[in-house]
Amino acid sequence: MTSLISYKNDQGFHRVVLEQDEFVGVYVLVFETEAATIPARDYLQDDVEMAKLFCLEDLGVPRDSWKPIVRPSL
Repeated sequence: MTSLISYKNDQGFHRVVLEQDEFVGVYVLVFETEAATIPARDYLQDDVEMAKLFCLEDLGVPRDSWKPIVRPSL
C-alpha cells in the first residue's frame, strides 16, 4: 500500500495525503489545518499517477513535493 504526503499546494491547505487501497484506488485526503485529523475534502482516483495529476491540476500540489509516509512496523 502506498501512502504519500505533501505540504505544498496553492490552495492554502496544510497537507494533502494519498492513501492507496488495493481494492478501490487512491484516496486523496485534504487537511485544512495542522491539528485536523479528519480530512476537509476527500476524492477517489484510479491510481497514484492519476491522483498526483488531479492534485497538480486541482489543488496546485507540485509533482516533486510528494514524500512517503513511513509507519512503524509491528
